[in-house]
Amino acid sequence: DSEETIDISSSLINVTGDFDFEQPIILSKEQGGTHTAGVIQYAYVLYRLNGTTTKLSPLSSLVSLDNGELGGGNINEIVSEYPVVKIPTIDQNYTNLRLYSIKYTSYNELPEIRLILDKNVENTTELTYYDAGSFINNISLDEFTFLGSNTVYIPQHINTKFNRLFSA
Repeated sequence: DSEETIDISSSLINVTGDFDFEQPIILSKEQGGTHTAGVIQYAYVLYRLNGTTTKLSPLSSLVSLDNGELGGGNINEIVSEYPVVKIPTIDQNYTNLRLYSIKYTSYNELPEIRLILDKNVENTTELTYYDAGSFINNISLDEFTFLGSNTVYIPQHINTKFNRLFSA
C-alpha cells in the first residue's frame, strides 16, 4: 500500500469502519456450474490489508437453484445453474472485498456458509461475480454472525517479538 498511515482517516484505522452498504444484486442465473439444489443469497465485507474491516453488508435476496421449469431438485443433485452477483458500489477507502454465499438445501436446517471470493478491489467501483460453485473455505454460522462486529477484545497479556506487540 503506497499510502502513509498519517494520511489515512481515523475511521479507517478503527477496528470496524463506517460505510453505508448497498445490497448485493442477483443479476441473473446462467446455465452451468456445480451448484446443488437449494436457495442461495450473498453478503460481503470490505477491508484494508492489515487495517479495518466493515460490518457485513445486507444479504441479497434469495434465489432458487433448481431444475428450471420443473422446479426443485433432490438433495445434493447438481442443477447446472449459477447466479451472477453484482456488488453495485465499492468504497474506494477499502482495498479488498470478501464475498460470502449462504446456501440453504433443506427446510429447518442450518445454511452452508462459504467464502467464495477474496479479491483486491483497488480502483474498482463495482464488481460482478459469476458464482459457478467454487469456494475458498466454509465458515461456521457463529463466525459469519460476528463478521465485522464491534466485538471488543481485551487481552490478558501483551508480549513482544521482533519489535511488535502481540496480545494473548
